[in-house]
Amino acid sequence: MLVAQNMNSLGPILATSVALVSFLIYKTERKEFVVHTSGIVLITGASSGIGRDAAEYLAKHCNFLVLAGVRKQCDYDSILQLRHKNLLPLIIDVSSHESCVKAAAKLSELMDEHNLPFVGLVNNAGVGTFNPLEFQETAEAKVLFDTNVFGLMDITRLTLPLLRRSKGRVINLSSLSGIVSTQFTGVYSASKYAVEALSDALRREVAHHGVSVSMIEPGYVKTELMKSAGKGVEPLSEELLALYPEAKKRETMAGMMERMPGPGETTTPAIFHAMTSAFPKTRYPVAQASGLGAVMVSWLVWLFSDRIKDKLFK
Repeated sequence: MLVAQNMNSLGPILATSVALVSFLIYKTERKEFVVHTSGIVLITGASSGIGRDAAEYLAKHCNFLVLAGVRKQCDYDSILQLRHKNLLPLIIDVSSHESCVKAAAKLSELMDEHNLPFVGLVNNAGVGTFNPLEFQETAEAKVLFDTNVFGLMDITRLTLPLLRRSKGRVINLSSLSGIVSTQFTGVYSASKYAVEALSDALRREVAHHGVSVSMIEPGYVKTELMKSAGKGVEPLSEELLALYPEAKKRETMAGMMERMPGPGETTTPAIFHAMTSAFPKTRYPVAQASGLGAVMVSWLVWLFSDRIKDKLFK
């Protein structure tokens, strides 16, 4: 009886404590930033998929001048044909330092021409690969890192003084592969782990300058990148399939991607919030992976041991 009475008296105290801790976490998590209603936003990798969808959406629904970064002239022309006054193509290959320097110079010209500050950088450019580590060519891995990691670093470094001046925002496209590695995605996942680490460090470095840094962490989203990763660079060899029979699923990934939600339902709303909210989140897990919602996946990664995750995220 005495134990029951003590438990009854502790109930309100525990409830109050939980509520107080939850409130403190909520207040700590929320950090207010300057909200820009106009300015220039650069989105790399905007020829298709996540980047293209976000570029068109921000141009239509915000008062931003959106620079859609593309590598090829045909994609440049495709964006010009949209004839949208708030959307301009910009040639940039983030894996080339010279190209990044030229793009940054063009950005400065446009700032002067339109009398607008540079308020947002969306680092979306990326490439993928899907191979067992034993069969992963080092040269291909270096090309991937040049785009996914070093290219992101380069264009961010070149434009950060402009973002610091405007108290702008950096939005990096990471991935759920940046918090959990599944088989045959080791190199791609390693690049996204690097993006996570760089973003965390940068966020802490520039917070006192009023610059926001957010990460978008999509699971499976229907894009050309996912389709190309599914197709692979070369047909699977008999030796590879004999050693890693589950790699066969690479050949069915392209078909599976057709059933996945597109950027408009997943990544674009997250990018919009990260770019326009007074309280942008540090991370936006979106879409699905392994049949689970991205938020659930991120929680399970934190909760479970490696052995359990080996079975869950095979």
